[in-house]
Amino acid sequence: MRFKNICKASIITLSFVLSSCTYMTRYLFLNVPDVNDYKHLPSRSIAPGTRSSFEFYSTGNIPESLVSILNGEPLIKNPDSILQASLTTSFIIIRNDTVLFEKYYQGHDRQTPVKTFSISKNVISALIGIALEEGLIKSLDDPITHYIPEIKDRRFEALTIKHCLSLTSGIKSDKGNIWPWNDKVKFYYSTDIRKGISKITYAGEPGKTFNIEEISPMILGLVLERATGKIICSYLREKIWEPLGMEYGASWVTDNKNNGFEVANSGLVAVPMDMARFAKLYLDNGVWNNSEIIPENWISTSTKPDTNSVSFWKSISAYSGSDVYYRYTWWGLRDSNMNYAYTANGHFGQRIYIQPSKHLIILRFGKSSGKTDWTAFMQEIASKL
Repeated sequence: MRFKNICKASIITLSFVLSSCTYMTRYLFLNVPDVNDYKHLPSRSIAPGTRSSFEFYSTGNIPESLVSILNGEPLIKNPDSILQASLTTSFIIIRNDTVLFEKYYQGHDRQTPVKTFSISKNVISALIGIALEEGLIKSLDDPITHYIPEIKDRRFEALTIKHCLSLTSGIKSDKGNIWPWNDKVKFYYSTDIRKGISKITYAGEPGKTFNIEEISPMILGLVLERATGKIICSYLREKIWEPLGMEYGASWVTDNKNNGFEVANSGLVAVPMDMARFAKLYLDNGVWNNSEIIPENWISTSTKPDTNSVSFWKSISAYSGSDVYYRYTWWGLRDSNMNYAYTANGHFGQRIYIQPSKHLIILRFGKSSGKTDWTAFMQEIASKL
């Protein structure tokens, strides 16, 4: 018992040190990002919704048709074996608001929160669409310097909100994953993200090339904060968490515990079924209980393929020859029949897959992505349903 108390005290002490220390101390203690690092970093809570929570219909049994899909060739022989081996913590399949498959692993259950990582960007995108509809953001063509005038490099007066949403910013961003000087790591463990944004540097003209980087989502978060006059968590709860009657509270990792800024690219922590409700909101074109929560035109603009975009690629073999595209934080697949599906992708294989033509949602969260391409995995399941 004494040993357990010492360990508990050590964890509490470590969490306190990490929540208030410098970037380098956080890096040295935590190093490579982990699904549980949110427990040791400062965060801001989001209360559950007070309205009646929507419940997906459940038959209580996995339909025989789905059992044959999951257990048959060429998909997988044993779903539990694959999901366990890949350190999956939750896997959920919902069609026509009916839960076809819902299982939890690695000690998780329906109430266990998970760090969504880059799926946080999709929530930021939704809030941008709402702020645009409310007139708090005038246009996606607004230069970001209109909202963040302290950016020192004046060449960024040509950088717009749309460029940040489409990852065509032209921002200089170091590659790599674990070194302390890497931009991705610096922002992940930053104690002052607002200050870091003011020091971004120029690499090329915005709108010309697609480049996956983690600074643009941070910029979008700060634009949102400046445009609404509210912290991200407050705006999220007001515009989505409360209207959807989210069953559980959530949290968002911040850079510090005082005047903290939400780590917009990766910090949202929530339970999977509440994220399923967020997915349903998109599947239903932004309408919830006959009220428009996210503008329908924003759902369309931010998820459907745009063949004129520099973020559109033709026939990627890994996805059965589907056209692949990126739209305002969502990754999309379009087949030869012009049907499309889109996904929210997060580190460690966190995934939300939405296929409108089949009214289908598939979610996967885990401690590792394993050796599975989760988008291809979900696409194959969808093709058999």
